[in-house]
Amino acid sequence: MKVGGNNSGGGEGAPTITGTGLSTPIEMTVADALEKGATVRVTISTPMGIKSLEALITFTNTEFMETISIMGLDKSFDMLNLNPELENTLVNDVGLALPSDPYSNIFDISQFVKLMAVFSDGGTYRFKLTVTDVEGNSASETLTIILTK
Repeated sequence: MKVGGNNSGGGEGAPTITGTGLSTPIEMTVADALEKGATVRVTISTPMGIKSLEALITFTNTEFMETISIMGLDKSFDMLNLNPELENTLVNDVGLALPSDPYSNIFDISQFVKLMAVFSDGGTYRFKLTVTDVEGNSASETLTIILTK
């Protein structure tokens, strides 16, 4: 999926990544994650147009590692340049919306939080996001979620 901009409709400025869980971890119990769920969204802005959005998921829970490996999410991936199998997994199994706007996107892992709780009894989960615009400017942030028993 290619959504890079051509500067029409965009503005000046470097890419930014903002949202909850970036400077302070989001903490919740496994039970709350399963019963109540969680809204976990990060806004990714690329005024000059998006070129790539790299994601790397790391975690302390070994049970969840097996699940992630089976899904093909155990290594860094560019959400704008996915193979069809991984795209299907992210969209249909994980419920992740892929970037579709060249200038502003929401990285919403709310459904993924429930999946984390189903396959674990707690742990620390980190989602390192690196966005690069068509001019080569980039921004990186790490979203951290801590699930406790």
